[in-house]
Parts: sequence; structure tokens; C-alpha cells
Amino acid sequence: MKGMEGSLGEMKIQFILDAKPVKKRPCRLNPKYKEKVHKELDRMLDAGILFLVEESEWINPMVV
Repeated sequence: MKGMEGSLGEMKIQFILDAKPVKKRPCRLNPKYKEKVHKELDRMLDAGILFLVEESEWINPMVV
């Protein structure tokens, strides 16, 4: 992907098998960064770095 330094490879996340999801209210995104974040997410989707998931018990807040 243009703009990415070096080879990142594939990231693997190991889960604890008996862990339970924790539900928390999502944080709001600062409107000042909203458009920039949407553009970057679209770019990562197009490059195949991210993929859409319809439903999951496990989510993580985005760090800007």
C-alpha cells in the first residue's frame, strides 16, 4: 500500500479461549478528525488490510 513503510506482513491475534467479551459504550470521534479517518479506512479497505464484518462479539475502539 502506498505510504506504508516496509513489509508489515500478516498480524495474528491469539485469544484466551474462556474469555468473555466486555461491553462498553463506544467513544465518540472528534468531528475534526472524522473525514480524515473515513478516508484512511476506505484506503485500507481498498488495499485489503481491513475487511468488513457484519457482526461480532469482539470489537475494539479505534485509536486516532
